[in-house]
Amino acid sequence: MSHPKLTKYQKEAVVLLSLGTFLEYFDLMLYLHLAVFFNDLFFPPTEPWIAKLLVAATFSITYVTRPIGGFIIGWIGDHIGRKTTIIITTFIMAFSCIVMANIGTYAEIGITATIAMLLCRTLQGFSSMGEIVGAQLYISEILKQPYKYVYTGIVDIASWIGGLIALAIGALAISVQLNWRMAFWVGAVIALVGMFARTRLRETPEFVDYRRRMKIKAELNKQDPEIIKRLKIYQDKMDKKVIVSYFLIRLVVGSCFYITYGYMSEFMKDSLGMTAAEIVNQNTIISIVTLVAMVVALCFVRKYHPIKIVKVTIFFFLICLPFIPWWLSNVSGTISLTALQFVMFSFAIYVVGMEVVCFRYFPIATRFTLIATTFGVASAIGQVVITFGLIPLMEHLGYYGLWVIYVPVAIGFLYGVNYIEKLEKKRGSYYKYPEEEKLDIPIDTAMEQSGFSYNLGEEYKNYNTYCKYSQKLLNRIEDLNQRAKKKVNIELIKKAIIFAKKWHGLDKRNTGEPFYSHPLAVADIVLDYYFKTDVIVAAILHDVVEDTDCTIELIEQEFNPRIAQMVDRLTKIQKRDDKIVKLSLDETVDNLHKMQDNEVLLIKQLDRLHNMHTISGMKKEKQRRAAIETMNILIPSIADTVEKLDISDKLKLEDELYNLSSPYLKDEDEDQNEDEDDKAPRQK
Repeated sequence: MSHPKLTKYQKEAVVLLSLGTFLEYFDLMLYLHLAVFFNDLFFPPTEPWIAKLLVAATFSITYVTRPIGGFIIGWIGDHIGRKTTIIITTFIMAFSCIVMANIGTYAEIGITATIAMLLCRTLQGFSSMGEIVGAQLYISEILKQPYKYVYTGIVDIASWIGGLIALAIGALAISVQLNWRMAFWVGAVIALVGMFARTRLRETPEFVDYRRRMKIKAELNKQDPEIIKRLKIYQDKMDKKVIVSYFLIRLVVGSCFYITYGYMSEFMKDSLGMTAAEIVNQNTIISIVTLVAMVVALCFVRKYHPIKIVKVTIFFFLICLPFIPWWLSNVSGTISLTALQFVMFSFAIYVVGMEVVCFRYFPIATRFTLIATTFGVASAIGQVVITFGLIPLMEHLGYYGLWVIYVPVAIGFLYGVNYIEKLEKKRGSYYKYPEEEKLDIPIDTAMEQSGFSYNLGEEYKNYNTYCKYSQKLLNRIEDLNQRAKKKVNIELIKKAIIFAKKWHGLDKRNTGEPFYSHPLAVADIVLDYYFKTDVIVAAILHDVVEDTDCTIELIEQEFNPRIAQMVDRLTKIQKRDDKIVKLSLDETVDNLHKMQDNEVLLIKQLDRLHNMHTISGMKKEKQRRAAIETMNILIPSIADTVEKLDISDKLKLEDELYNLSSPYLKDEDEDQNEDEDDKAPRQK
């Protein structure tokens, strides 16, 4: 695959997020990897059993408050913005580093040092909660597959490098008595610089779109609370199985990380008699090996879906799992120890890609909150429960106690992966990978010049395209045709204009204009959004069956089956079980959603847009009904329509319809849900 072509801003965003995550995890892991050194400085000397609990507490305190931190950070991310959240977390990390760089040791200030250090570790955990989730979520919302997996992987690698550099600084501090306070000062300064640099980030388009909808919701709620209850777009439902799956997938990281670094550090100290410096050096080696494996996995994700990569890693781990207890009893050197630690962590090498796959199945309204809270709960359980649970397990079962941890975690992980895989297959993303999620835009069925007869019968001879309404439309089409990559069939559009004029005849609108001016105006608006012949023609013909004696069969004969189908779906007079029924706008839109005919939905929305522009011709009560109908039925359908048709300006239509409709909601007339005709009595 060729290198992803990102915009300048996207590249800048990835760099800023990666640097920020690197700094966050450098600061977070500096203490973690030097725990065997810092615990002697900040904790009182005590019995060996209590010492083990203190070490476990020091390791896990960062994760204990993560569920609360995840909820708070997530709430900020969903209500204020992704960008703001990322800046806040960077500031918190900088502040905690400044405190840690200046705090006295236990020998100097006693138990105050212990409390202050634990509080700083809690703040760091709180900060890192929003940092890594915020960065991954931000990238997942500005990029498509496979690029979002590639670049969230780069952010994850940046965090790993941050931990690796922290290890290197730790090793240097221990071996040459480097002032460890300087490391925290460096981290604080760089974090502050990173915080100011991140102010250059913009909000993700998906979040901006969501905030726009919430603004509409707030305005509607002030004017008519009953409308909100029926707006489908605000009724996002969360699949609880997705939350469970994400939790089980995320649980793997905390479990594997603690066992690989926390438990194995104690193992190296107690069972292998290694010094603090040797332990730090060994953890540096396994970090480098793991980093290389992550880079390799990231290379594969450019071609293979993250689910496939994760399945390979879990398969490798399960093969090795039965041998881990024996391996722990027979460690024979650095290579053997490194291989053992790698196996222990291999389970989680590319879980980040799997996590990002889950993100799309969280509703935008609560996405950050749900993801961050679930992340926090999984981290707390993975770190705290397993950290403290391993102590009695190892006492009673020896090294086989690891099986009690790994087996249920592996089963849960497989359940989560399999469920998300089903969703990906249902969506179609799994089989299309690594292609971007290209939308299936329908072909232009009316483009072939040779596929049509452009001559109409004798009854059309008195009609032509020479009027201000049709000339305005044709001039625009000709201008666009000169610049467009995909051109339209102008001759067929001219035929449609003559056809519509003949059938609408002398009918007038309430505004006094010829009725055919309305479908021509709708077609003109179509040009602003969707340049495609059959859609333009269908817009011109959309009222001929509903308001005249013209038939669908005649349209199919003179044009083509797709155009006839679109006009039929736009016609509210339908034949059902040998009975003629008049469909409400709600029924029409609901049917179009079921048929997934987004082109017809677009015409319907633009039809209403023009009606709202000329609403002054209606009576006051009809104006209000039309406005309520627009807000209640059409505006909620716009976002999905423009997304499916890959229309670039995704807010323009929604904004315009909202601005045209909202003034008419302030009246006190009764709310009715019916489609109003804007045609004056037919003139014979």
